Amino acid sequence: MNQAVAARIVTRAEDGMPLQDAVDKLMKEADRHNYRFGLIALDKFGHMVVGSTKNVDVLYARHT
Repeated sequence: MNQAVAARIVTRAEDGMPLQDAVDKLMKEADRHNYRFGLIALDKFGHMVVGSTKNVDVLYARHT
């Protein structure tokens, strides 16, 4: 929350970056600073991208 993760993802996506790329870039930046978090991001079409820093696992389930 302190890193404005959601806002950074939204800004990158609104600027045209694919959601997967936005999440991947954020995870690399976070790892460089030794931040610890995971996230689940959804785009306007319902596509889901999951990301986490090296020391955190994100568990999720999706029904299709």
